[in-house]
Amino acid sequence: MNDEKQQPRINEDIAVQASRGPKLSRRGFVGVLTAVGVTTALAGWGISQTKLKWQIGEFLALASLGGKSQKANKADYAGSEAKVAFGDHPQQYVLVFPPLKSAPPRDSVVFFTYGGGWSMGNPELYRFVGRFFAERGYPTILAGYRLTPDYRFPSQMEDVSTSLRAGLDYLEKANVPTTRVVLGGHSAGSQLASLLAYDQQTIQVQRPMFSGFFSMSGPLDFSLDRSGSIRKMLDAYVGHLPNPEIADPIQYASPDVPISALLLHGAHDPVVDPENSRSFAEKLNQGAVKRAQLYVVPDTFHSDILNLFLDESGETKILTEWLAEVDKS
Repeated sequence: MNDEKQQPRINEDIAVQASRGPKLSRRGFVGVLTAVGVTTALAGWGISQTKLKWQIGEFLALASLGGKSQKANKADYAGSEAKVAFGDHPQQYVLVFPPLKSAPPRDSVVFFTYGGGWSMGNPELYRFVGRFFAERGYPTILAGYRLTPDYRFPSQMEDVSTSLRAGLDYLEKANVPTTRVVLGGHSAGSQLASLLAYDQQTIQVQRPMFSGFFSMSGPLDFSLDRSGSIRKMLDAYVGHLPNPEIADPIQYASPDVPISALLLHGAHDPVVDPENSRSFAEKLNQGAVKRAQLYVVPDTFHSDILNLFLDESGETKILTEWLAEVDKS
């Protein structure tokens, strides 16, 4: 890959307010609320008035997101998908989306890991993400993994690594090129995807195929995750470890890893402080080649950053243009 093409910028001036979607059924709301795991939306005591407003905003954003994602997941789809199991546990599977035949040819596979506090969710709730990329020509793998509290780190990393291999195997058998992979995730999924990208002890054989990493609302610097809710999630995830830093993405962020990064974060995120993404980007940009682009999006919370997959917006353009550049670099 040509490093000279990787001259991204830090930009915190993108301001596109996510539109509000249809009302959400009780089942749909509970499903998405559970998947994202933002329990702080209901906890306002003992915090600042600003943070309380952000938590209320997050609760409303979840309701909107739930309605739109539920509708998108049920909509007619011109492509196909496959569910591929890689273990005996019901969470150990991937959803694979081959690119649509009508889409432009791409050189990269997108591997996406969902969020939910490492404790909730499954790939099927994020079917709309797989369709989004496949409709644009990118074969896509939605990772599955076992959840806390029954399974703790490194179980999730083991499953995400195996998810990638299982998805690539399926695509290879379908004669889909798999020589390049762009890793991405939302919230807890960003933490998992970042370790694939930057922890050089993880799946070393596959590392040369990694060409990009994108993060949405990611807990990428554990030292900055101080709110009660994220601390409880982290404790359930890595609290058993004598050295929890081995799961902390900031420990591995390095400009020496030759991949491009895109970091998206809502400015009003009440769950994962936007400083997580800023800290990670700053570390990636310490070298001669600036590896990271950072967008802190005004008036956006933790979950509604996912609206970019559902409604065309400024953030949609940022992601798709970055991905197209990485795909051809």
